[in-house]
Amino acid sequence: MEENSNGTMNTTESSAQSHSNKNDWKVLCGILAIIVIALLVYMFLGKGITGNVISENDANTKIVDYLNSKTGGGVTPVSTKDIGNLYEITVSYQGNNVPVYVTKDGGYFVQGAIPITGDVINTDTDTNQDAPQDVVKSDKPVVEAFIFSYCPYGLQFEKALF
Repeated sequence: MEENSNGTMNTTESSAQSHSNKNDWKVLCGILAIIVIALLVYMFLGKGITGNVISENDANTKIVDYLNSKTGGGVTPVSTKDIGNLYEITVSYQGNNVPVYVTKDGGYFVQGAIPITGDVINTDTDTNQDAPQDVVKSDKPVVEAFIFSYCPYGLQFEKALF
């Protein structure tokens, strides 16, 4: 910056610097817009954030092999459905159709998915309610108390026993 004859400063350098800052902002916004568009395209192609998504058939094969190894065999696939971040795979085991869930990367087996929105049907009906058994009362039980002599609660318990 230079000083003029009347004592004011010349601002040619400061205006060039502010013009450069405006251009930097535009370039940064352009780069950010390109990154956002690339991420949106990548997500809409079904790759997900991690990119480790397997197909429904691969997930079906993987879970059936896993369940057959754990149960000793007899698990057969019935249907496969994509439900967001999981695959719902219905398998047949001992004549029952059982829905099982696998993450889209095929890494995790989820036994049950319970929706937490909307009307949830209570499926936990307790049908094994045993009738209360009558307990036969016998002699007075023998109680042994091991207490410290300086513990006030132990001393209170000892007084209650006698």
